[in-house]
Amino acid sequence: MANSANFALWSPDAGDRIDLLRTVLATMQTSVDTALLGISNTLPGKTVASAAARNALYPSPVQGNKVFRSDLGYEETYFGLFNATTNPGGATPAGWYPTAYRESAPTGTFSGAAITGIEIPSAAPPVGAQTIFKSGFQHAFTTSSFGNGYMPTITFPTPFPNFCTGLSITPIQAGTSTSALWATDTVNKANFRILFPGTGVAERAFLWQATGY
Repeated sequence: MANSANFALWSPDAGDRIDLLRTVLATMQTSVDTALLGISNTLPGKTVASAAARNALYPSPVQGNKVFRSDLGYEETYFGLFNATTNPGGATPAGWYPTAYRESAPTGTFSGAAITGIEIPSAAPPVGAQTIFKSGFQHAFTTSSFGNGYMPTITFPTPFPNFCTGLSITPIQAGTSTSALWATDTVNKANFRILFPGTGVAERAFLWQATGY
Protein backbone atom coordinates (compact mmCIF):
# COMPACT_ATOMS: atom_id res chain seq x y z
CA MET A 1 0.00 0.00 0.00
CA ALA A 2 1.02 3.66 -0.40
CA ASN A 3 0.64 6.65 1.93
CA SER A 4 0.00 10.26 0.94
CA ALA A 5 2.74 12.81 1.48
CA ASN A 6 1.00 15.19 3.88
CA PHE A 7 -1.55 13.24 5.92
CA ALA A 8 -0.54 9.58 5.34
CA LEU A 9 -3.81 8.68 3.66
CA TRP A 10 -3.76 5.06 2.46
CA SER A 11 -4.24 3.82 -1.08
CA PRO A 12 -3.44 0.47 -2.78
CA ASP A 13 -0.25 0.02 -4.79
CA ALA A 14 0.73 -2.45 -7.51
CA GLY A 15 1.22 -5.26 -5.03
CA ASP A 16 -2.40 -5.16 -3.96
CA ARG A 17 -3.63 -6.68 -7.29
CA ILE A 18 -6.61 -4.43 -7.67
CA ASP A 19 -5.42 -2.33 -10.59
CA LEU A 20 -8.65 -0.57 -11.50
CA LEU A 21 -9.61 0.14 -7.90
CA ARG A 22 -6.04 1.25 -7.23
CA THR A 23 -6.36 3.98 -9.86
CA VAL A 24 -9.66 5.19 -8.47
CA LEU A 25 -8.47 5.25 -4.86
CA ALA A 26 -5.15 6.88 -5.77
CA THR A 27 -7.02 9.71 -7.48
CA MET A 28 -9.30 10.05 -4.48
CA GLN A 29 -6.31 10.01 -2.14
CA THR A 30 -4.65 12.88 -3.98
CA SER A 31 -7.78 15.02 -4.04
CA VAL A 32 -8.51 14.48 -0.34
CA ASP A 33 -4.87 15.11 0.60
CA THR A 34 -4.82 18.36 -1.36
CA ALA A 35 -8.07 19.48 0.27
CA LEU A 36 -6.81 18.74 3.78
CA LEU A 37 -3.56 20.56 3.10
CA GLY A 38 -5.51 23.60 1.97
CA ILE A 39 -7.60 23.52 5.15
CA SER A 40 -4.53 23.14 7.37
CA ASN A 41 -2.90 26.17 5.75
CA THR A 42 -5.82 28.39 6.77
CA LEU A 43 -5.56 27.50 10.46
CA PRO A 44 -3.72 29.78 12.92
CA GLY A 45 -0.02 29.02 13.21
CA LYS A 46 1.39 27.15 16.17
CA THR A 47 3.30 29.30 18.65
CA VAL A 48 7.09 29.00 18.64
CA ALA A 49 9.68 31.05 20.50
CA SER A 50 12.52 31.05 17.96
CA ALA A 51 13.52 30.34 14.38
CA ALA A 52 15.09 27.08 15.58
CA ALA A 53 11.78 25.95 17.10
CA ARG A 54 9.97 26.87 13.90
CA ASN A 55 12.44 24.92 11.80
CA ALA A 56 12.13 21.91 14.11
CA LEU A 57 8.34 22.04 13.72
CA TYR A 58 8.59 22.34 9.94
CA PRO A 59 11.91 20.80 8.83
CA SER A 60 10.66 20.71 5.22
CA PRO A 61 8.09 23.53 5.05
CA VAL A 62 5.62 23.89 2.21
CA GLN A 63 3.89 27.04 1.06
CA GLY A 64 1.18 28.08 3.49
CA ASN A 65 2.71 26.65 6.68
CA LYS A 66 2.25 29.18 9.49
CA VAL A 67 3.70 29.82 12.94
CA PHE A 68 3.25 32.57 15.51
CA ARG A 69 6.66 33.88 16.66
CA SER A 70 6.23 34.77 20.33
CA ASP A 71 9.78 36.16 20.37
CA LEU A 72 8.95 38.66 17.61
CA GLY A 73 5.24 39.16 18.21
CA TYR A 74 3.89 38.31 14.75
CA GLU A 75 2.83 35.45 12.50
CA GLU A 76 5.14 34.02 9.86
CA THR A 77 4.06 32.14 6.74
CA TYR A 78 6.27 30.05 4.47
CA PHE A 79 6.29 30.94 0.78
CA GLY A 80 7.91 28.78 -1.87
CA LEU A 81 10.03 30.22 -4.68
CA PHE A 82 8.09 32.56 -6.96
CA ASN A 83 7.41 31.32 -10.46
CA ALA A 84 5.05 33.26 -12.72
CA THR A 85 3.67 30.03 -14.16
CA THR A 86 3.84 27.39 -11.43
CA ASN A 87 3.82 29.46 -8.23
CA PRO A 88 2.65 33.05 -8.77
CA GLY A 89 1.86 33.32 -5.06
CA GLY A 90 5.44 32.54 -4.05
CA ALA A 91 8.29 34.82 -2.98
CA THR A 92 11.88 35.54 -3.95
CA PRO A 93 13.74 34.16 -2.15
CA ALA A 94 11.62 31.33 -0.81
CA GLY A 95 11.33 31.39 2.96
CA TRP A 96 9.43 32.52 6.04
CA TYR A 97 7.88 35.99 5.92
CA PRO A 98 5.85 38.12 8.36
CA THR A 99 2.48 37.53 6.72
CA ALA A 100 0.98 40.99 6.99
CA TYR A 101 4.09 42.80 5.80
CA ARG A 102 5.54 40.54 3.11
CA GLU A 103 4.40 42.80 0.28
CA SER A 104 5.00 46.15 2.02
CA ALA A 105 8.40 46.16 3.66
CA PRO A 106 9.46 49.40 5.39
CA THR A 107 11.63 51.63 3.23
CA GLY A 108 14.14 54.30 4.05
CA THR A 109 17.27 56.16 3.01
CA PHE A 110 20.22 56.02 5.37
CA SER A 111 23.36 57.94 4.45
CA GLY A 112 26.00 60.20 5.94
CA ALA A 113 28.86 59.84 8.37
CA ALA A 114 28.37 57.73 11.49
CA ILE A 115 27.61 59.48 14.78
CA THR A 116 28.88 58.01 18.05
CA GLY A 117 26.07 56.38 20.00
CA ILE A 118 23.61 56.38 17.09
CA GLU A 119 23.19 52.92 15.56
CA ILE A 120 21.25 53.01 12.31
CA PRO A 121 21.25 50.72 9.26
CA SER A 122 23.58 51.44 6.36
CA ALA A 123 20.95 50.47 3.77
CA ALA A 124 17.19 50.22 3.36
CA PRO A 125 15.47 47.38 5.26
CA PRO A 126 15.44 44.05 3.37
CA VAL A 127 12.43 42.68 1.53
CA GLY A 128 10.12 40.99 4.03
CA ALA A 129 11.13 43.17 6.97
CA GLN A 130 8.30 44.05 9.33
CA THR A 131 7.77 47.53 10.72
CA ILE A 132 7.56 47.32 14.52
CA PHE A 133 6.31 50.05 16.85
CA LYS A 134 7.13 50.43 20.55
CA SER A 135 5.88 53.18 22.84
CA GLY A 136 6.02 54.38 26.42
CA PHE A 137 6.26 57.23 28.94
CA GLN A 138 9.12 58.66 30.99
CA HIS A 139 8.98 61.05 33.95
CA ALA A 140 12.23 61.78 35.77
CA PHE A 141 14.76 64.42 36.80
CA THR A 142 17.60 64.99 34.40
CA THR A 143 21.23 64.82 35.42
CA SER A 144 23.47 67.68 34.33
CA SER A 145 26.61 66.99 32.32
CA PHE A 146 28.51 68.88 29.59
CA GLY A 147 25.99 71.70 29.90
CA ASN A 148 23.03 69.47 29.03
CA GLY A 149 20.24 67.73 30.95
CA TYR A 150 20.27 63.94 30.41
CA MET A 151 17.25 61.71 31.00
CA PRO A 152 17.77 58.12 32.21
CA THR A 153 18.30 55.54 29.47
CA ILE A 154 15.09 53.84 28.32
CA THR A 155 15.48 50.13 27.61
CA PHE A 156 12.91 48.47 25.36
CA PRO A 157 11.15 45.48 27.00
CA THR A 158 12.34 43.46 23.99
CA PRO A 159 14.95 44.76 21.52
CA PHE A 160 14.14 45.35 17.87
CA PRO A 161 15.35 42.35 15.85
CA ASN A 162 17.61 44.59 13.72
CA PHE A 163 17.51 48.37 14.18
CA CYS A 164 15.54 51.20 15.70
CA THR A 165 15.00 53.58 12.77
CA GLY A 166 13.08 56.44 14.35
CA LEU A 167 11.98 58.15 17.57
CA SER A 168 9.03 60.44 18.20
CA ILE A 169 8.95 62.44 21.45
CA THR A 170 5.95 64.34 22.85
CA PRO A 171 7.06 66.58 25.78
CA ILE A 172 4.67 66.84 28.74
CA GLN A 173 4.47 69.58 31.36
CA ALA A 174 6.06 68.18 34.54
CA GLY A 175 6.12 70.03 37.84
CA THR A 176 7.42 73.56 37.28
CA SER A 177 9.44 72.61 34.17
CA THR A 178 8.20 73.78 30.82
CA SER A 179 8.76 71.83 27.62
CA ALA A 180 12.16 72.38 26.04
CA LEU A 181 14.08 71.44 22.94
CA TRP A 182 15.12 67.80 23.06
CA ALA A 183 17.68 65.72 21.18
CA THR A 184 18.59 62.05 20.91
CA ASP A 185 21.82 61.26 22.75
CA THR A 186 22.03 57.51 22.02
CA VAL A 187 19.83 55.00 20.22
CA ASN A 188 20.21 51.36 19.22
CA LYS A 189 17.97 48.33 18.85
CA ALA A 190 17.90 47.79 22.65
CA ASN A 191 17.59 51.29 24.19
CA PHE A 192 17.79 55.06 23.77
CA ARG A 193 18.44 58.21 25.80
CA ILE A 194 17.08 61.73 25.39
CA LEU A 195 18.86 64.93 26.41
CA PHE A 196 17.75 68.55 26.73
CA PRO A 197 20.55 70.76 25.33
CA GLY A 198 21.76 73.72 27.35
CA THR A 199 19.77 72.89 30.48
CA GLY A 200 20.62 71.76 33.97
CA VAL A 201 18.85 69.51 36.43
CA ALA A 202 15.09 69.66 35.85
CA GLU A 203 11.96 67.58 36.08
CA ARG A 204 10.99 66.33 32.63
CA ALA A 205 8.32 64.05 31.17
CA PHE A 206 7.42 62.86 27.71
CA LEU A 207 5.61 60.22 25.71
CA TRP A 208 7.72 58.32 23.19
CA GLN A 209 7.26 56.07 20.18
CA ALA A 210 10.04 54.11 18.55
CA THR A 211 9.94 52.57 15.08
CA GLY A 212 12.19 49.82 13.78
CA TYR A 213 12.40 46.40 12.23
